[in-house]
Order: sequence, then structure tokens, then C-alpha cells
Amino acid sequence: MIARHTKLILAVLSLSAALLLVFMVLDIYNIRAQNEETSRLLNTADQAANQKVLSQSIRSFQNQAKNDIALLDNLILTEGRLVPVIEDIEQAGRSLGLQTKIISVDQPDNKGAEVSRQIKLVVETSGSWSGNYSFLKALESLPTRVVIDEARLSKEGSSWQSRITLSLYLFN
Repeated sequence: MIARHTKLILAVLSLSAALLLVFMVLDIYNIRAQNEETSRLLNTADQAANQKVLSQSIRSFQNQAKNDIALLDNLILTEGRLVPVIEDIEQAGRSLGLQTKIISVDQPDNKGAEVSRQIKLVVETSGSWSGNYSFLKALESLPTRVVIDEARLSKEGSSWQSRITLSLYLFN
């Protein structure tokens, strides 16, 4: 009798153990699936965070580039800024106590120059030695590209005379 009950109990326990094993295996697969889903969501969140940081960096770079582009635009001489630059050159000479005259503004043949054109400018000044020298330094310090092609300095009486030939480059 005990053997019959023992076999029955053993069979029930074996069946219960097999069911527990099946449930454990199913739970392990479920946990593994949830782990994979969690890993996928973490990767998605990391990618979103990286994209956010990257987009903020790009916005910051664009804002800095706007300022740099505006500064560069102010340094590039264009058709619309030519007259103000010539006026600035005259005003610089006058502010240094010189009599300043723009003798000529010439545009040499610029064949093949699709992007830039050269403008030749001849300036004559009359005044003190230090004023003429400071004027040359001021021309070199202009924010636009100025090439001093020729500079002549001579003394007539008590006054120093200069004749300066400049090349300015206009960009289209």
C-alpha cells in the first residue's frame, strides 16, 4: 500500500517538477526577451541622446559660423562698399593732418577674373613726415585687402609729398 501511494506521490511530484521546469524555461525565455527589448530601448535612447547632443553642437556651430560669415562679409570688398572704402582712405589722410587727393580710380583689364576684379587707386598726400608715414601704416591696416604697388615720398619745401598707388580687389 505504501508502495502504491509512493508511486502515485512520486508520479505527481515528477509531473510537478516537469511543470516547474517548463515554467522556469518559459520564464527564462521571457526574461531573455525582455532583456533584449530593454537593450534595444537603451540603444534607441542612447542614439536619441547622441542625436540631441549632435544637433545642439550643429546649432552652436551654425551660430558661430553666422558671426564669422558676417565678419568675413565685412572684410570682403564688393561693388557697394568701394566708394565708402575710398572715402575712408581720404578721411584717414585728413584725420592725420594731410591734404589728401584721390588722383585716379582705374579698373585694369581683368580678363579671366570671374570672381574678383582689381581696382587701381592713386592717392596723393601733402603734409608732415609723420603724417605721411602714419597714413601708409593706416593703409596697410585697412580691413580689406590692399596692396601698395608703389609709394613715393619726396620733400618740397617744408612739406612732404607722397604718391601712393594701391590695388584693391573687388569680389563679385
